[in-house]
Amino acid sequence: MDFVNSAALPLWLAVPGEVAAAMALAAASEVVGRIESLPPEAVAAAQITGRPAMADRTLHWSGHLDQIERAMRGSKPGDA
Repeated sequence: MDFVNSAALPLWLAVPGEVAAAMALAAASEVVGRIESLPPEAVAAAQITGRPAMADRTLHWSGHLDQIERAMRGSKPGDA
C-alpha cells in the first residue's frame, strides 16, 4: 500500500484540500460498500492469509486520519 500511496501523492497534492477530502470520502464509501457485499468466505480468506486490512479498511485508514489531523494542526509526524 505504501507504494500506491506514494505514487498517488503528487495527484493528491495538486487537488484542492476540500476536493481531495470529498474524493477520498467517496472512494472510502465505495470500498466499504464493496467489502460489505463480499461473501463471508472472502472475508475469512483475508483473515486466514494474514491480510485483515483487505476486509477491514479502518486498519489502513487510521494512519491517514492521523496524518490529516496533524496537517490540520500544522504539526509533523512524531510531534505530540
